[in-house]
Amino acid sequence: MILVVPEQSARVRVVSYNGTVVEISSAGRDAIVAQLNRLELSVSALRAFERGGASGPVNLDQRGEASVIDAISALAKRVGGDSHLEPGVAKLQRTLREELHAAWAAEDAQLVGNQVQAWFRERGLLMSLSGEGVDWWANLHRIDHSTWLANLDRINDAPVIPRYAHGSSPDEAAIRARERYEQER
Repeated sequence: MILVVPEQSARVRVVSYNGTVVEISSAGRDAIVAQLNRLELSVSALRAFERGGASGPVNLDQRGEASVIDAISALAKRVGGDSHLEPGVAKLQRTLREELHAAWAAEDAQLVGNQVQAWFRERGLLMSLSGEGVDWWANLHRIDHSTWLANLDRINDAPVIPRYAHGSSPDEAAIRARERYEQER
């Protein structure tokens, strides 16, 4: 009697925490597993990749995604750069990075200090914060709204309104700066 052993699937579906599906080769999966083992990274990511393939998709959790990005980056260094990665593995790395950056941007947008900074930018001002401990100051810089990002490295050349508002934390200093600005206008 001949026993047929099913081959490992030629393509492996990797599902990100956000539900994005990227297909990689089984060889790419094996390379990621080896790199996760080598670097002793996330156990959950390693287990997901070990189970994934013929038995179903690789389902990543949020913590595992960062480990997979690190593993693929290390793999890229081993093979001579990102351009030498298998296309599916390179796409997985790009996808996970983009989703991670989008999540960070969404979190950052919710921070009070960042919301106040955006409010000031709409008015042609850049707010910077300085201080430490319980002594924080919001400083205002007059900027050309259309070129503020391009000139960020030269921000010290711009006219400054130092110590515009004080607070016991960066957020409190930012809020007080906005309140003062609104009162003065």
